[in-house]
Amino acid sequence: MLDILNKTKDSDMAMLVGRVLLALVYFLGALNWLITMNPPIGFIASKGLPAAALLGWLALIFKLGGSIMLIVGFKTRIGAAMLVVFTIITAFVFHTPAAVWPIDGTFLKELCMIGGLLILMTTGPGKYSLDGEG
Repeated sequence: MLDILNKTKDSDMAMLVGRVLLALVYFLGALNWLITMNPPIGFIASKGLPAAALLGWLALIFKLGGSIMLIVGFKTRIGAAMLVVFTIITAFVFHTPAAVWPIDGTFLKELCMIGGLLILMTTGPGKYSLDGEG
C-alpha cells in the first residue's frame, strides 16, 4: 500500500511538507525572539552558563539560519546539523527531566526533533529544494 510513496511525486511533496513542518517550530521561535528582541538571555544566565548574551544570539543564529535552510532546502544537511546541535544543548541543559519517570514532555519533544533532523540529514531535502537532491 505504501509503495505508492516510493520515489514518486508524492514522496517528493511529502519530503517538502515534512521538511517545512520540522523547521517551523524553530523558525517561529526565532521569529518571536526577533520581533520581541528578547532572546532568553536571562534564562541562559540562570543556568550558570558563561557569556549568556553571546550564547543567546548564537542560539538565534542557529535557530533562524538552520530553519530557513531547511524550509528552502539550501545546504539542508548543514542546516539540520545546526538545529541538532542547538536541540541537544537545549534538551540536556534546559529541559532535562528532574526524575527518570515521568519524563517531561518538552524533553521528549526535543528528542523527537533530534530524531527527525537526523533522518533529514541522512535523506537530504528531496527534489523540491534549492539543493535539488532526490
